[in-house]
Amino acid sequence: MEERDHFQRPQVHASVSLLFAWIVVFLCLFRGVKWLGKVVYFTTLFPCLALIVLLVRGVTLPGFEKGLIYFLSPHWSRLNDLDVWMNALLCVFYSLGIGYGALTTMASYNKFSSNCQRNVVIVGFMDVLSNVLYGMTIFSILGFMATAKEEHMDNSATMGVDLVFVALPEALARTPDVPQLFSAVYFLMLSTLCIGTQLFVVETVVTAMTEEIPKLRNHRTVTVFLFCVVAFLLGLPMTTSVGLGLSDFFHAYTVAFTIFFVALFEVLVVGVVYGYRRFTLDVKCMLGYSPCVYWTVCLLSVTPVALVALIVIHAIDVHNWRNDILEEIVSWMLLVLSMLFIPVVMLVQYCRHFNGRFLETLIHVNKSSILWGPALPENRRLRRLMDVPDCHAYYALQEFTEQQESSNALPPYSA
Repeated sequence: MEERDHFQRPQVHASVSLLFAWIVVFLCLFRGVKWLGKVVYFTTLFPCLALIVLLVRGVTLPGFEKGLIYFLSPHWSRLNDLDVWMNALLCVFYSLGIGYGALTTMASYNKFSSNCQRNVVIVGFMDVLSNVLYGMTIFSILGFMATAKEEHMDNSATMGVDLVFVALPEALARTPDVPQLFSAVYFLMLSTLCIGTQLFVVETVVTAMTEEIPKLRNHRTVTVFLFCVVAFLLGLPMTTSVGLGLSDFFHAYTVAFTIFFVALFEVLVVGVVYGYRRFTLDVKCMLGYSPCVYWTVCLLSVTPVALVALIVIHAIDVHNWRNDILEEIVSWMLLVLSMLFIPVVMLVQYCRHFNGRFLETLIHVNKSSILWGPALPENRRLRRLMDVPDCHAYYALQEFTEQQESSNALPPYSA
């Protein structure tokens, strides 16, 4: 009974920290995406500078080479372990934000002619570079701790919460010469990374709400405030004594599976429902040239097959993790609830357009609308112009728009 009462009572220090985090999120988002863009400069650059500072400090500690060698030395036998591949792919999904909608949301604020292909390559390259920098920083410090404790790196190289909140703070506390300074830099970096990630997640949800309900665009401050309040209340169970266990449970049984599931539907919608031809035409309209064959192969074959394999492998692993029937029931409920919106929306759309014929309605609701296209009139004209064979967009755009300047009516748009 005492444990139950303790579970129902959130810890004060954790609740205050959670409240402070959501206040920061609200203050960064309520003024709109322009203010968010300014905040992102800090949440992106400061962690990089902090990592460089900690790396320089790490390589000046005795035993740092032990950690770097352990980090950079490949263990080829581990390539046969499916868990290694699963963790690596999860790391890519988490660090890039794939499946969350954040990349799509932020990219929607770019100019229409922004080079999305170049941006994808830059974002991917910078993600790899930052992960390598982060790994070198961590293992240089862990190498120092392993040397100080006279133990093997396998005992020092932990994972997850133990690494972030136990091993690294302990190692920094052991460093000579103002360990408090480097500990403060580390926790400021960690806080900034978490806040920056949360900003993108919240902005994605708020943008989706305002797109679906246009009336909310004039009440952005209230929308962001109410979302932050609800999210804070939903996060209170994580501040109890069993909050860490709840977090691990959600992460193990819902997060990874849901991300793979959402990413698979995104690929299928773009490549199959919307159609790869229309997609390449849109990209050509933006860039002036079609995407290379690499993107075609990935979108139509490699990516969907890999995602299906990941879902199957992860489902098998999750089934093996369960210990009792109650845990299995709860985990399946969480999985279903986290993915329920996709089939529910599909069913609602089907019912709205049902004409008495099952197959005809199914084909109709899976076709893209002829009204779909760029938001600005000049870009819609450009998109229509791209339907003309052997017509270069950028040279033809100026002449075409000049001819349409005198008319406010747009030509019918066809996808």
